[in-house]
Amino acid sequence: MECKKTEYSKYISLINVISNPEKYHGKGLILKGYLSIENLTAPTLAYLYVSRDDLDYGITKNALVINWPSSFRASVLSSNLSYILIEGQFDKSKLGPWSLYSGGLDCIERVDKIEKRSSVLKE
Repeated sequence: MECKKTEYSKYISLINVISNPEKYHGKGLILKGYLSIENLTAPTLAYLYVSRDDLDYGITKNALVINWPSSFRASVLSSNLSYILIEGQFDKSKLGPWSLYSGGLDCIERVDKIEKRSSVLKE
């Protein structure tokens, strides 16, 4: 899929995207989820899970494949095994190895680590 921004990205639940891939195909989205990088030495491929439990129990259909541009290497590595907010373009056809996942996110524009609410509220 070619990276082209035709409208503003929409903040949407990862569960909604997984449940309705046709509706969000090719759209710019802002999502929150749990990040897992498969290979830390070459972090160009990672997965965004609905929750940490989905990663721990291998529920890959509750995850998207994330294809990182190299410019995000530092922020991606520092956010591994954390909840993140990410902005990119959804592609329903990028199902990952053995079609285990529910789509992919390309054309990444933004990655922010999300801090646990209890640590934010203490300040």
